[in-house]
Amino acid sequence: MTETQTKRSRRSTPNDALCRDAVEPARPAILEVGPAWRVGVLLTDSDERYQRLAASVSRGEGTAETATGRLLEIDRYPEVREALRTRSAVHVEDVATHSLMSGVRDPVGAAGLRSLLAIPLVAGEEALGVLSLA
Repeated sequence: MTETQTKRSRRSTPNDALCRDAVEPARPAILEVGPAWRVGVLLTDSDERYQRLAASVSRGEGTAETATGRLLEIDRYPEVREALRTRSAVHVEDVATHSLMSGVRDPVGAAGLRSLLAIPLVAGEEALGVLSLA
């Protein structure tokens, strides 16, 4: 990531606060609905190679909230890229065998993730971002 991208990644936007405000009250319920380890809201950045982490909650010690505002390279998240492209939910039942994950299988597997769900957030024809469950 370049210095400019790093600076941009530290800035939050009004949408970031809106997403945090929407996710925070529902955080306990979101993590109890299913076996998700992490739930995140990613918003499309002006540079389409990135998604901005607007809100994230994780299960586990302290049920930590991940730093928001960070830019994530879309190429490292093929399920997110595919959900944005198709405007349809993408379910990766098994990271170890799903063809979509071939280029990122090792780091995703090393993180302990076995399945993923990416649900596009769409308004009209515009993909605003993705709700990601891991």
